[in-house]
Amino acid sequence: MTELYDLQTLERLSGVGRDELLYWTRSGVLRPKRVEGEGFFYDFKALVAIRVLRDLREKG
Repeated sequence: MTELYDLQTLERLSGVGRDELLYWTRSGVLRPKRVEGEGFFYDFKALVAIRVLRDLREKG
């Protein structure tokens, strides 16, 4: 089974703030998976994408 991360865990693992993660989600850059009765979760591919976006942003 694929490991899924909630927003708080994703924030901690990626070093990207909650507001930016939510912005990328609303913009369609990130596509969380909905778990019935639990909420939205992100997979490892999303974590990698976030780290790439963070690195690109930091390099200008």
